[in-house]
Order: sequence, then structure tokens, then C-alpha cells
Amino acid sequence: MSNLLNQFLRIQCPLEGHGDIPIGMLCISDVCKHARAICYKCIKHHTDHLEYCFDLVEISKLIETTSLYIKNEGQEGQLLSGFKKFKKTIIQNLQDLEVLLESNIKKFSCGSAVLDIAYKLSTQEKFEAQDLENIGNQLRYITEVQENKLQIRNTERILEQFKVSLESICNLKLSQITLHLDRIKQLVQNDQIIVKRLQAKSEEQWVLQAKGYSANTFKVINKSPLYFVGLHQPRLKSENLTAKIIYRIHEGRDLTQHIFEEAIKIEPQQLEIQNDCYVINFKPIKLEPQKEYTLTAQGGDKFYTISFEGLAQENDFIQFQSENLTNSGTFKKPNAIEDIQSLKTIGIFPAILVQERDT
Repeated sequence: MSNLLNQFLRIQCPLEGHGDIPIGMLCISDVCKHARAICYKCIKHHTDHLEYCFDLVEISKLIETTSLYIKNEGQEGQLLSGFKKFKKTIIQNLQDLEVLLESNIKKFSCGSAVLDIAYKLSTQEKFEAQDLENIGNQLRYITEVQENKLQIRNTERILEQFKVSLESICNLKLSQITLHLDRIKQLVQNDQIIVKRLQAKSEEQWVLQAKGYSANTFKVINKSPLYFVGLHQPRLKSENLTAKIIYRIHEGRDLTQHIFEEAIKIEPQQLEIQNDCYVINFKPIKLEPQKEYTLTAQGGDKFYTISFEGLAQENDFIQFQSENLTNSGTFKKPNAIEDIQSLKTIGIFPAILVQERDT
């Protein structure tokens, strides 16, 4: 659980008679005359404007996600600034090498004149004092040419070493940049969307058992596919218990077949808790747009959990069932299942987790 959410959940309802009940929601309606901070007992005063009531889990996630994006935007800026500085350094080193090469090559290009002078000297039969001075000058010139040759060879070696170093540095920089961009991409792609169905914890308990299903239908109204990656499971009534829950997703209302099934061992001390729910994660399951599905939970044995109530505000991703379907005959159930609990405004599955990408 995040530090921000921990701070939120320490705030207790100030209304008389509400004891030490923690605040779970915040109302932002301009016309509401009741307290802005809402516990589950206060929710009855806000039922006519639930679209302006927001869960503290959602608020904390929004704040932290926004902060994370801002932080990463800063990191991207630092990454770009660092790369530009690296690029400037490389270009300057290349320009310095170019100047050195041009200087040495210009000196060496005059060396052909030495051959002409050497030929003339070799054909002379008599040498005067001036001739000796000319020879001395040319010897100095030849020595300088030889030094220039050495400088060019040294420059070639420097250039080769620089080339090797440049390739190594560029490969390292490229690897670092790629890794950093992959982390940013993963951060964005792994961003989960919490789609809420129910608003607040109920005083009613909920039973899960081997011969019964807890079921709720939903339809994907997003224009593109969604990926089901988890859900919020209300806590067990006793934290000392461990329990097994089998989760399934069925196409339509045929519960004899499923496209997803996973048995989860609920160990309260090992799971992340948000808003009185265990956060359960699954591998992504693709959900097609404009298609109806049913999410079910079956207990390995009979046990009790807390439940949630009150419809959450509508969203742009999932449309949840709009009627009570408990033992209505609308579901095609397996022979071993005797009871199907499917209520509109109370139950488990207060929220499901989806992504818009398969990551």
C-alpha cells in the first residue's frame, strides 16, 4: 500500500456516531450540503450525485501516477540533454582531428619539391659555399618532412583509437538510452486502469462456497480491446483464515465454458490491500469490444468475506449488469453448481483491473 494512501486511510470520519470509521471517499459536488469527507455510513447522503464522489484509492493512484509521469518527463529531459552534450563533445573531437589532419597533410604535400632539389644536387660537378648552404636547408626540410610523416602516422593511430573508443562509447550510450526508454515505455504500457463497480464497504457479509458461484456480467464498451489483468477481492471476515477462490471469465452467460480460469490461495498477510480489498493480479486476458462476459468466483470451501455496495459512477471502459440476476435462469450453469448469486448493487468484485495494451 502506498504511503499516500496510508495517510488517507488514517483520516477518521468526524461525524458523531461514526466512531473510528476511516474516510473512504471525497465529494467534490458544488451543490452538496453534506460533509466532503465520506465514510461508508455517510454515502447515503450522496446517492443523488455519486458521479462527483471519488474513492481515495483512485485519488491517491491518480496523484502518484501523475507524479511518476512528471518525474519521468524530467528524466526524459535529462536524457535528451545528456545526449545532446555527448553529441557536441563527439563533434568537437572530430573537428579537432580534422584540423590536425589538414595541417599535417598540407606540410607533407610539399615533399615532392625535395625530389627536384635532390636531383639537381646529384647532377652538379662542383659545389660552392652557397650550394652547401642550400643542402643544409634542404636537409632541414627533409627532416621536417620525415617528422610530418611521423605526425601523420601518429594521427592515424589516434584516429583509429578514437574510432574504436567512439564505437564503444556510442554502443554503451545507445544501450543506456534504449534501456531507459524501455523502462519509460514499460511504465506507460503497464499502467492499469481501475474500473469500479461498487462504491463502499457494506455491513453485509458475503459467502463463497464450492457449490455456488458469485457472478456478475459486464460488457466492453471501449472502442478497442481491453485486457483483464486483475481485480479487487473484498477481505476475508477473519484475517486468520486462508482460503482458495477459483476465478473464471465466461463468454456471454454460458457458465459451462470459460476463457479464463485460475485458482488463487488467499493468504491475507501476503497480499497487497487497497480499500479493504486484496489486489489480485492475473496474466492479461483479451476482452473484445462490444462483447458481454461473466466474471465468476467459486470458493474451495465455504467461507465469508466482507461485501461492497452502491453503484460506482459510469466509465468509458466497462458497462456492468443493470439488473439482479440471482438464480434467474439467465445463466447456463454447470450441473455441480446449485446456487448463483448475481446482484446489481451489492456483492464482491467492487473493481476490476484492465489495460489497453497486452504487456
